[in-house]
Amino acid sequence: MKIIAAMLTTRTDAEAAALAGINVRTIYRLKKDPAFQSDLQDAKDAQFDKAVDSLRGNALLFTDTLKRIADDPKQPGNARVRASEVGMTVLLKATELQDIVRRIAKLEQQADQGEQ
Repeated sequence: MKIIAAMLTTRTDAEAAALAGINVRTIYRLKKDPAFQSDLQDAKDAQFDKAVDSLRGNALLFTDTLKRIADDPKQPGNARVRASEVGMTVLLKATELQDIVRRIAKLEQQADQGEQ
């Protein structure tokens, strides 16, 4: 776990090895082990999930900030345009993702009905 934690908080294998107090060759060897690969991927997934949860928890703040900037005539024009552009880009991506999720759910439902 100490090695995995080091790998999650450093940029290179050499930095991770130094932080964990091991030889970098040990990391190279461990990275070939399927069980270690699985544990490392699980840790990466958990770390990513926490980051996404943090961002999700601040979604309204981000939205409000973009709205304030885009709506503030005292802001420079390029800042207002950029805030509007970011807001629209996120809106379009979210809409596309929702559509994809709905389509997948519908296909899964159709597949389940076909199996019965």
